[in-house]
Formats: sequence, structure tokens, C-alpha cells
Amino acid sequence: MISLNEVTLIGYTGSNPEVKRSVSPTGKDVTRCTFSVATSYPNSKIDKDGKREYDTTWHNVLCWGKTAEVIGEYLKTGNRVWVKGRITNRQYTSKEGLEKTFYEIVASSVGLIETKEENEVKKEYHIK
Repeated sequence: MISLNEVTLIGYTGSNPEVKRSVSPTGKDVTRCTFSVATSYPNSKIDKDGKREYDTTWHNVLCWGKTAEVIGEYLKTGNRVWVKGRITNRQYTSKEGLEKTFYEIVASSVGLIETKEENEVKKEYHIK
């Protein structure tokens, strides 16, 4: 039976990436990078000024290897990015003893669409 687990996101980074380097049990250097991406979409509500309201969803993203190294170096808070990868989850027990599930996107590729600074210039000059 064929199945598909693929996701593509376009959104804004919520914080600078966190890069961790370690050594695997086989002695290989491993680089891991995590960051979050916010995606927004219009809902059915209208605010007091007559403008449509938006719902925002935060996505946890995980990168490995060379992708992690490059993302850790160049990605910053507020950058507009695209992420392509697969959804995965992990189960764990919290400090309170509750069973929890953590979802994340394991990225196969990540691209920078525009920096926060470029986006602010566009807003200032009303450029779309």
C-alpha cells in the first residue's frame, strides 16, 4: 500500500535556530538544528476595523547534517522561509507523569524567501 508524508510550509521564523553538535555512538559528528515557523491563514472573523482576522499555527522544525549547519548560520528571527519535509511525532512522559506527544517537521530542505529587514522595507514603502 502506498502512503505519503510530505509537507511544505511558507511562514516566518519565531526565533533564531538552535544548533547542537554531538558525536554518535559510532563516532560520527552529528549536527542538529531546531527552529519554529509560524503560518497564518484567514478565519471567518472580522475585527472592529472591518479587516479579516487570521489564525496562526506554530510548527516545530528539525534539520540534520549540512542543512542544519547552513540554517544555523543564516536563518534569523523574523525571516520568511519555506520548509519541505515530513511530519513526525515522539511520545514522552512529562515531569508530572503525563503521556505527551510532540509533533515536528523533519526538514529535507529549507529556503530563505526574505529577511526580516527586507520585509520591513517593503512594508515601509508599501511594496508587495
